[in-house]
Amino acid sequence: MVNILLLTASGLLFLADQAMGQAYPARAVRVVVPFASGSSTDLTGRIVGGVLATRIGQPVVIDNRPGANGMIGTEAVSKAEPDGYTLLLGTNATHGANVSLFEKMQYDPVRDFQPITQVLHIVYLLVASNSLPAGSVAELVALAKANPGKYTLATTGGISQLTGELFKHTTGIKLTDVPYKAPSGAFVDIAAGRVDMLFIGTPPAMPQIAAGRMKALAITSRIRSVQAPTVPTVEEQGYPGFQATSWIAYFAPSGVPKSIVTRLNTEIVAILKDAGVRAQLLKNGTTESEIVGNTPEQLAEEVDQEIAKWKKLVSAIGVPKI
Repeated sequence: MVNILLLTASGLLFLADQAMGQAYPARAVRVVVPFASGSSTDLTGRIVGGVLATRIGQPVVIDNRPGANGMIGTEAVSKAEPDGYTLLLGTNATHGANVSLFEKMQYDPVRDFQPITQVLHIVYLLVASNSLPAGSVAELVALAKANPGKYTLATTGGISQLTGELFKHTTGIKLTDVPYKAPSGAFVDIAAGRVDMLFIGTPPAMPQIAAGRMKALAITSRIRSVQAPTVPTVEEQGYPGFQATSWIAYFAPSGVPKSIVTRLNTEIVAILKDAGVRAQLLKNGTTESEIVGNTPEQLAEEVDQEIAKWKKLVSAIGVPKI
């Protein structure tokens, strides 16, 4: 009798899970972007979210909750009901670097989340004020070595901050960090010449460069970007092996039914194959090779690797925890 009851209970749970997956979604889906409007993550979420809403027949609402290097919004999702109606568009900051940057985190990037799919990789540009008397990494390094601490580096936390630390460590220069809550504030000050430079993802940087508000000195990928073919890599400019990238991915709170995760993965991966979506992502500075769309299992592996990678780098550079 006990075995029959257990089997019956298991069967009911399976049927409930299937029914939930078939009915999903019955209302709007909220995607929390733990960074400011206009950031690489935000732009990506709005491009993908617009098409996702059409495919699932329900509104997809972007909810920007910036702060604490993405931890405020990420923590909120970790505590949300695991019903598939609250998702996170996380990054390798929220699910990688933050583990090494902060003494205390109110969420566990592995335990508290169910991976859905990785959307894309983003490389960083070293952008500078037009008033900075340097047009290359070599000229910048020469200026900085002649004037230690004189030149300023805007930082927006996370991978941007760590990329700056890696650059200073690699080139042996001293820059004065100027922290910003969002790229928008840094863009204003760089354009005005109040701050000298910033490492920032290509999507928000490209329009600023195209408008002539700032210049690009280098790109952090191993090869040049098709969106900025004239901008040489840091590696090309005398620093072999230098590379820094970020990624963006969808997560749900732990406990979301597998059928819902599968549905979301299927829809988002299909969206990333759409020519129109790819064109929009390319326009924002992403390259074809950086658009991903993988399985939940592959994303889980990426998270594990990212945590290990940044722990090693932070230890080697000696970045103090916040």
